[in-house]
Amino acid sequence: VKAETLWEMGCRVLPDMTDEFSAYREALESVAGDPAQREDAMAELSELYGRLLEPTDFSRQFLQKVASRIMVMPLDDIDWCDWGSPQRVSETLQALGKSPSRPFQDSRDPDLHPTLVEPS
Repeated sequence: VKAETLWEMGCRVLPDMTDEFSAYREALESVAGDPAQREDAMAELSELYGRLLEPTDFSRQFLQKVASRIMVMPLDDIDWCDWGSPQRVSETLQALGKSPSRPFQDSRDPDLHPTLVEPS
């Protein structure tokens, strides 16, 4: 599936989420602009990022709704990992001998709020 086709299908079956991603993209683009607006844009990015991390079942909420437009094919030497939690992503990275570029936070934990760090 081409990225454009995937996006179009997402707009049809998950319009709220794709609207949020569009807003996130716009905010990202604004960060690259006027430095005076950077602080406001970073605050908006942090808020949007938190909303985008709501748990979503990709198979049920997306793939099942677009099943008539997609195809599945077998692939050799490919491992599947259910990354339903930050812990699972961390375990996969450890198994691959890698470490995350930043600490994982579980968006469902009300005491944890994702923060964005401006590049130095």
